[in-house]
Amino acid sequence: MRKRVFLFNPLILIIIVTTILFGSCDLIRPIIYNVPGAKDYKIFPFRTISRGDTCFCFKEPSTDMGLGRKISVDDFSIHTNKMTLDQLADSYGTLSFLIIRNDTLIYKKYAEGFSESSVMTSFSIAKSFTSALLGIAIKEGRIKSVQQPVCDFIPELANKGFQNVKIIHLLKHTSGIGNNSGSSSSQNYYGRDLREDVLELKVQKKPGEHYQYENSNTELLGLILERATGQSLSVLLEEKIWKPLGMEYDATWSIDNKKDNGIEKAFCGINARSIDFARFGRLYLKKGNWNGKQIIPEQWVKESTHRDTLDGGKWNYQYHWLLGPKEYGSFFAVGLYGQFIYIYPKKNVVIVRNAKTNIHKNTMWKYAMLQIIDQL
Repeated sequence: MRKRVFLFNPLILIIIVTTILFGSCDLIRPIIYNVPGAKDYKIFPFRTISRGDTCFCFKEPSTDMGLGRKISVDDFSIHTNKMTLDQLADSYGTLSFLIIRNDTLIYKKYAEGFSESSVMTSFSIAKSFTSALLGIAIKEGRIKSVQQPVCDFIPELANKGFQNVKIIHLLKHTSGIGNNSGSSSSQNYYGRDLREDVLELKVQKKPGEHYQYENSNTELLGLILERATGQSLSVLLEEKIWKPLGMEYDATWSIDNKKDNGIEKAFCGINARSIDFARFGRLYLKKGNWNGKQIIPEQWVKESTHRDTLDGGKWNYQYHWLLGPKEYGSFFAVGLYGQFIYIYPKKNVVIVRNAKTNIHKNTMWKYAMLQIIDQL
């Protein structure tokens, strides 16, 4: 009889030891799945966000405008020659690249194997959606203002140093919760009980004085919205934005677990098509107005894209949106691996990019966007 040979696998040993010592799936999942990926929407449970009965469609140009060949971009790499837009859109893990101007889809390019119907994961672009829902909730009177204390909605945090933390501090990442949330690792992303995780947060610095980007700030906003409205973020997104905008496809929002009390990952995990992300960009381009109906208060859009450093804020970050150079007046939602919804009001432009790897950092893409809009 042939003897059975067992091969030693260090990864399996790590998983076994971790399970015995900690008994936590939250610690095992990062080992199994490794770094976040463009297809992570397949591994997380989710809630569906249904499209409406009608669809808003961007116009198609009557002829090929040739932008892919006409526009050139310096990619700030070791190469001395500039790249054409087509070459740029074929590089650096790009999955989709769309440019809309004056409601016309003037440029589109998808990576091989991807198309208009392919699902793209938002990563931190979801933060801008959460911000939009907050603005709507304030308009509806569910939340008084950004100055309302967090403990009005989450009293469990009163003994964790949150007495002076306001909603605006969460929006600007100046709550002072520091780096104890685990967002720098994988706790939030792979966590299976985000409600419990955020209730364990503690304030480490005085609120309103220090900017520190933390996913937990946005997750707290998600919990506030849920408690203020009595609805999940997915339901709010469907009712307040997805259906009114005439999105073309259904979407999903990743949640932390399959149980009835699962909560959306408010800081990431909206899984949709690139063209629908472009529609959201158009909503902000139009100052929250959608074909005559004010979906998001115009004042909220103004505040979200207005540059200031009040309450400890960063000069180029406001209400979960990043701001471009002052002379441009551009602003954008951004996510891991260079996901962008880039908005340039002066030329009525929205640019959407989705990707799977971060070969070049987001800073490179910010400069690339400026070069593109200069040539439109």
